[in-house]
Amino acid sequence: IRKTFEEEQYLIDTHTAAAAHVYEVYRQQTKDTTPTVILSTASAYKFADNVLHAVTRETKDSFEAIEALEKVTNVPMHPALKSIAKAELLHTQVCDIEEIIPLIKKLLRESR
Repeated sequence: IRKTFEEEQYLIDTHTAAAAHVYEVYRQQTKDTTPTVILSTASAYKFADNVLHAVTRETKDSFEAIEALEKVTNVPMHPALKSIAKAELLHTQVCDIEEIIPLIKKLLRESR
């Protein structure tokens, strides 16, 4: 992630970093120089804490990491992320695994 950001000025997520690494190993082993496209599957902000750590070695919680990543990289976060930290928590119910099926059925009945 850091190498790609420093060399290409492009911020990649953790899954894309795995693909880039596998491709680089393949390229070194085979000497294949065929032009290749690696498609990103997610925003780097989806894994902001891990991406921030890869770029800066800083460790922060998810919401702090989102803000820090934007400041450090100048890569704008998606506007929806700006409001999510302050959004009202809608679902707070917690249950043990053996209670999940009855709970889902109950919630579905209540939602009608």
